[in-house]
Amino acid sequence: FLANSVFYTSGIGSSQDLSVLDIPVVQDLPGVGKNLQDRLFLELVTVQDPESHHRTSYIDSPSALEQARKEWSKNKSGPLSDYYLPQMIAYLKSDKIASAQEFEDLDDQTRRLMRAETKPFYEIVSQNPSPSVKAPEKYLSTAVAFPGNHGSGSVRLASSNANDPPIIDPKFLSHPFDKRVAIESVRETLAFLKQPLMAK
Repeated sequence: FLANSVFYTSGIGSSQDLSVLDIPVVQDLPGVGKNLQDRLFLELVTVQDPESHHRTSYIDSPSALEQARKEWSKNKSGPLSDYYLPQMIAYLKSDKIASAQEFEDLDDQTRRLMRAETKPFYEIVSQNPSPSVKAPEKYLSTAVAFPGNHGSGSVRLASSNANDPPIIDPKFLSHPFDKRVAIESVRETLAFLKQPLMAK
């Protein structure tokens, strides 16, 4: 986002945006700060059986943390040897998404790309640390991620001071296909998390 701030404060960008901020226009380039593309992650968190894992057992316990550090220093084993390292990552297709009207409404080239064997509709990444859960609860955090964002976002200055945080509008879920992918992928992931082995 810094590049856009440099352009804008240098007078390069949309003359309309620059005039609002009383920045003299050096070059009218309406495309500056436009067509922002980013990835959306949705976090699903389930609280688990207290005996399901030990990952958070030492976070709120100074004595348990000290013991874990000693074990790691001595022979590189114990809780710190696999702190959030084992992850489940899956790149998934979806019949529900492929048969949705929102998919059919995409242009031919985009549909061909999305149908490619190596192009997932969505990803799931599990065993992540979660800022939404406080230790010592045992939880499983699963992020549902979308490889592409069909909406087009923007970045613009909030003021003529480049040090002020910019106004960022990623336009997440503004495209009908993105909404359909989000709905179906969350439904499928929740169904997966309810399977007996995952629900422990």
